[in-house]
Amino acid sequence: MAPEGSVHLAEALGDEIRPRSEFRISGKSRLGPKPLRGGRRYDQATVDRPSGVIAGSPTVSRCTLSIMRKRPMIISIEDEIDGEDARITVILDWADQPWHGQAIGSTSAQPRLAGEAALDAIRLLTGGRVEIELLAVATSDFGAARVALAQVRFGDDDVLVGSALQAEADGRLAAVRAVMDAINRRIELIL
Repeated sequence: MAPEGSVHLAEALGDEIRPRSEFRISGKSRLGPKPLRGGRRYDQATVDRPSGVIAGSPTVSRCTLSIMRKRPMIISIEDEIDGEDARITVILDWADQPWHGQAIGSTSAQPRLAGEAALDAIRLLTGGRVEIELLAVATSDFGAARVALAQVRFGDDDVLVGSALQAEADGRLAAVRAVMDAINRRIELIL
């Protein structure tokens, strides 16, 4: 469902940008995520022409409005190893602020700890408004590629699954990417 609110459509004339119309977006708008440069994504809402616009006039009969959304971005994954114990810290960026999540456990479980640390950072940046739990994370060969898969409980009932190619990345980064892939669309609605 689309977020509700007003969106202003502007037209550019040379260096000047002037307001053109205001639309109200309701939960009935059709949305589809579209990629944007720099790793950010936006949702595209298709809205019927405003009232008073004559069909066939130079004004388009349908307008496409873009609503910018920013998902948390992975900044770094840091570790502190002490024998068999590991502390993994994942730093996410959201709203131009770093959010640090941590998990402590065995060095043999570093991909899982990285996934847990990512969820810890998400809990902090959402102010605890969402219940999330990492149910499983694993890397596996899938044909010619190595992938990470994550299963996350979101709220009371939803179980979400995400995946990421491991490629040249280590297992920790692939696990964090898979966790973020599982929850990004839901987190975006809360932020």
